Amino acid sequence: MNFASRTTRSERAKTQLAVISKLMTAAAVRGWWLTLGEIAQDTQFGEASISAQLRHLRKRKFGNCRVEKRIRRQVPKRRWSARRSDSSVVWEYRVSRPKLRRSASRARRTRLQAAARQRS
Repeated sequence: MNFASRTTRSERAKTQLAVISKLMTAAAVRGWWLTLGEIAQDTQFGEASISAQLRHLRKRKFGNCRVEKRIRRQVPKRRWSARRSDSSVVWEYRVSRPKLRRSASRARRTRLQAAARQRS
């Protein structure tokens, strides 16, 4: 058994995260919005996994990115569908790097300094 080629779940997740982050960043530079299906086609990862990785990109420790989503189109459902609505929604996503935020304490300190300057 070759243990060198085995990867742990967290290593695969980091790899997936890096691949999806790189793809979404390149798409954002071009102004493209991508659906989960399009991302899956380019990366060979499952849509559920991609959705989870997009959620991770929102977290501070994974880049604190802004993940936007919007409706691309509505697809008619089959007649035998159990849902009440007549159509299914296809979402598309875009990832952008956030502006650096000042910490709350720094922002508060700045407001206090500005208020002190106004009083004097």
